[in-house]
Amino acid sequence: MWLQRLPNRAIAARLTITECAVEAYVAQIFAKLGLRDSPDSHRRVLAVLAHIRSERQGAG
Repeated sequence: MWLQRLPNRAIAARLTITECAVEAYVAQIFAKLGLRDSPDSHRRVLAVLAHIRSERQGAG
């Protein structure tokens, strides 16, 4: 859903959970990936790139 550039509210609606729950899950994902909040970075993009890299390493 991040690749579709959906805001947290839209993700929550699709998953039938609260927006607060989405924010909590997103924060956990960022923490596991070591992505800190920074005005110079787009953490969602970095998270997707980290996922793609891990898939490539697993396939190789």
